[in-house]
Amino acid sequence: MSSEDKVLFDVQGNVGVITLNRPKQRNAQDLELLQRLDELWMQAAADEQVKVIVLNAAGPHFSAGHDISEKAMDQVSNVDWDDPRVVEILYQVAQCPKAEHCSGAGCLYCCRADVGLAL
Repeated sequence: MSSEDKVLFDVQGNVGVITLNRPKQRNAQDLELLQRLDELWMQAAADEQVKVIVLNAAGPHFSAGHDISEKAMDQVSNVDWDDPRVVEILYQVAQCPKAEHCSGAGCLYCCRADVGLAL
């Protein structure tokens, strides 16, 4: 699965919908997913048509958290965990000037969202 397929983006009227799309892995967050999420979040924040950003997920689970599979861990073996860009997506979510809605229970995302729903 390409990184573009791991997170989807669609604009429906004035709502930007970002969807985590790894349902077989319970939408666990590997490095590619986080990087793509970062890209799409900035795209939605910059889109003047988008007034609200909804973060949701495909399948019955919002997110199992970070992917700790061997393949995913290989992706992060060279990550500098002291680099502030590692947590930049959370900062960008926190600083986003648009209303955010998060459907699910991904702790770090829901904690900052203006509205959080567990469906």
